[in-house]
Amino acid sequence: MRRLTRRQTLGALGAQGALDEIARAEGSQLDPEVVDALTTAAARLRTTVRSGAVGLTTTLRSRRLVELLV
Repeated sequence: MRRLTRRQTLGALGAQGALDEIARAEGSQLDPEVVDALTTAAARLRTTVRSGAVGLTTTLRSRRLVELLV
């Protein structure tokens, strides 16, 4: 017999929430160099988006990314 439970699901993390989760895993689950590279790339991308990079919002996927980063 299958057990039914009502488990509350968590909402999606924003960009900063995801980066915070990655930072918490640094050294234990993730290589510190990988975490550093990822956070550096995210910071550069956020700067690019906020500066109004031309052509960045051309696809649905990139528009969603822009919404998350701004």
